[in-house]
Amino acid sequence: MRRAPAVRTSVSLLLAPGFFLVSGQAVAGVSEPAGVLHRPVASERTKGPTLRYMGLGSCGGRRLCGPWKARLSDGRVIRIKDARAIIPGPEPEKASAAPMGVSPHGGHLAYSRRGDGALVVRSIVDGYVRQVPGFIMPPGKVELTVSPLGRFVGVRERSAGKPLRLVNTATGAVSTLPPRWNIISFTPDATRMLAYTDEYGDKVALYDTATSTVVRRMGDATALAGDGDTLATRVHQEPEGPDWITFTSLGKGTEVRPRIPVPTHNVYLTWNRSGTLTIRLPILKGPWRNYSAYTRFVFDPQTGTSRKADHIVIPRGLRAHRVAGSR
Repeated sequence: MRRAPAVRTSVSLLLAPGFFLVSGQAVAGVSEPAGVLHRPVASERTKGPTLRYMGLGSCGGRRLCGPWKARLSDGRVIRIKDARAIIPGPEPEKASAAPMGVSPHGGHLAYSRRGDGALVVRSIVDGYVRQVPGFIMPPGKVELTVSPLGRFVGVRERSAGKPLRLVNTATGAVSTLPPRWNIISFTPDATRMLAYTDEYGDKVALYDTATSTVVRRMGDATALAGDGDTLATRVHQEPEGPDWITFTSLGKGTEVRPRIPVPTHNVYLTWNRSGTLTIRLPILKGPWRNYSAYTRFVFDPQTGTSRKADHIVIPRGLRAHRVAGSR
């Protein structure tokens, strides 16, 4: 997947030429624990505080230290005491952060529970916590991708040859997907998912989470709107070309509104239930070009206007930080 460094944080509008998609289909397996009935997910309330950022502290030098601390949109800082924080390394200084996934809008967390390793989903909105039925987190380094409202969690082990697993957090049902697959994003209602199907990020599958099937294959894609048709895609023109966000109709196969130029290909996109698009831009600073801040804009395709929704500065000393959409 091609990336370019971030250099500024502004969004403007400009008309530019089009881009195309390719269709296809495939299937994937699904398993469900016997005797498990459908239960409500962690919490589907959408009104209330959300996560701005979270991370781990340090216990002198470079040693990571728990628990996870989360800064919320209402100004509170909470400690996620039941979450596993550290994966031990050969030396204390070489320990790594335990898996922690954040939903696209910052309303839900997914993590491994201390003590028994159960996969847990927590609602930031109301603090409700529930264990996913029958699912124990694998040991080692794992990426967790959380869907809107915490309905699904993608579990991707970093070990070579391990399949991607998509877990229904209400029932514990698991869809097993090929090892090279990597989740890009979900629709706002989590009924569809976009995933890379190759290691280069050039081939994408549109996956139906209800039927566990691939309903379409296409070229590069980033985020599908709730209408199931409008596709927002990051486009980078090599080697020094501009970066864009395009808006394409899957049904028509054509762009449906002017492109948006952005300062970097490495932006995070997520559609909102209202039909607006959240655009998160990273700010890179320091000798190692670490992410030190993020700016979020909300773009309205109907009016062509954007507004600055938030600017997040990561405190110095906060390790393994996460923001909305992190895995």
